[in-house]
Amino acid sequence: TAARPLAAAVLITGTKTCVADIIVQKAWEKRAEIDWRRNAVFTLFGLGYLGAFQYFLYFKCFPRWFPGKSLMSTAKCVAFDQTVNTGIWYYPLFYVVQDAVMNGKFDGDTITEGSERYMRNITTDMVNCWKVWIPFQFINFSIVPLHWRAPYAACISFAWTCILSALRGDITKN
Repeated sequence: TAARPLAAAVLITGTKTCVADIIVQKAWEKRAEIDWRRNAVFTLFGLGYLGAFQYFLYFKCFPRWFPGKSLMSTAKCVAFDQTVNTGIWYYPLFYVVQDAVMNGKFDGDTITEGSERYMRNITTDMVNCWKVWIPFQFINFSIVPLHWRAPYAACISFAWTCILSALRGDITKN
């Protein structure tokens, strides 16, 4: 990953989200057939947002915005990651991508419907997210080398994606 950190991040996160959703659909939900549209939501989101965008954020932006590995710098990384990145970027985009892929269209209604689900779920989503991510991101931003940050987050995110898939994967339930 040191030689090609972006490619590693995209490949790892895309694969991880795809596999995690399949596991939830088959093992947790006991579906006879995999919902491939739903799986495409997680795979595309994993490739684009979790892989490419978070590589850029963690590897390029955070070191400039929050230099060093002091407790204060780490706390700033975690605070930004768990408020702006997750609360303002991650969840709204997830719900819009989910609506677009599941309904096979992208228009004004897609943004409206995705935003409405975001607003209905944000409190529960953020609390669930913080329970998992705050401790692991403290480790990520204080110990993990820069080129391993996105892959490290992807490994933790395997469990998180299973949670998200189980709670929010079925667009008809939320």
